[in-house]
Amino acid sequence: MIHFRNLITVEQGSKDEFDFYITSIDASDLIVNSNVERLSEGKGVQRYLNEQRTLDIAKFCQQNDAIFPTPIIVSLNTDFVNQENKNEGKLSVWSASEAKNKLDGDLVPFSIIDGQHRLAGIEKYFETNKENQKKFMLPLIIYKDASIESSAKIFVTINANQRSVDRSTISQLFGVIYKNSSLYTVESFASTVVNSLNSSDISPFYHRIKMLGRKTNKHEFISQGTVAKKIIDRISSNIQEDNLNIEKGQKLTEGDSSKIFREYFRKNTPESVTEFMINYFSAFEIAFSSVWDNEDLLTKKAVGFSSLMNFFTSLHLKYKFQKFNEVLNFFEKYSNEKIENELQQIFSKNRGSSESVAKQISDHLNNIFQLNDEFDINS
Repeated sequence: MIHFRNLITVEQGSKDEFDFYITSIDASDLIVNSNVERLSEGKGVQRYLNEQRTLDIAKFCQQNDAIFPTPIIVSLNTDFVNQENKNEGKLSVWSASEAKNKLDGDLVPFSIIDGQHRLAGIEKYFETNKENQKKFMLPLIIYKDASIESSAKIFVTINANQRSVDRSTISQLFGVIYKNSSLYTVESFASTVVNSLNSSDISPFYHRIKMLGRKTNKHEFISQGTVAKKIIDRISSNIQEDNLNIEKGQKLTEGDSSKIFREYFRKNTPESVTEFMINYFSAFEIAFSSVWDNEDLLTKKAVGFSSLMNFFTSLHLKYKFQKFNEVLNFFEKYSNEKIENELQQIFSKNRGSSESVAKQISDHLNNIFQLNDEFDINS
């Protein structure tokens, strides 16, 4: 028997079919006492299960601070309700195993209306962590005997009107979460770098990053989310795994050569990435000011930033510049009218704004600066 106590009844409009109860349940109890009826089967409202999302949630469960504050929403088959217990604020439900002799078929008390991936991810975690399992108490919203029509309305109301949170806001919040931590997650490390780039008066991004994704002054030209993503791309191929290893105090792997910021991350030094970004972007800004400052070009758009990050990665991999003067000296060898005209052409706004365009631009930059050739920069 599953006992729910201290239920909160929430009335919804004039139709009592949408009234519901708020309570909580042990995830293990809900897993064995619920099913998922799918839209593709013609008898439910759920989408296909996304296996990758399930695996991601299972990995998330391993974190010490894994929480699930969003309610799972279910329909309760009232045939399972113990009719002898109808006290206000209490509800007793026969579990599926206890009810086998009371009901025909393989029925279960609950049908999932919303939350199948969270539940599947927790179940996957239980399956792969037989020992030292954590207990997850989940907030639960219960509708009684919801019809497929009612379930569909509830599901659409929840999901059709959702708006994803801007990537820049998420990045900033990661910085807030780990503000007083001695160790960085991948995301908070990137957020720390972006905040430093925006606050340093020697940075070409000084007060020019849209920290929450929207302009607060006319000089801001790039969003925190865009900058943070490109930093993260150069740190990790598996963010969840890296974060979990950090939490457990395990050593991080080195990663492939394209992860040029990974060693700084392993050493817990975001200031080194900040210095790298300032050195490379400042040198480019000084050597090619007519390209950097031209508002009619893609240079300061997301696609331009992405292409420059690709190019600077290739440049660093070839020459391993560590100081600003080294980068500036390299660019100044190419600082002439012919090169600037070529740069203005490849950063032309009529090229589009996709990642494939960014790749094309960075390939052109590699050719212009002879990164694909054997070239002596001292010649």
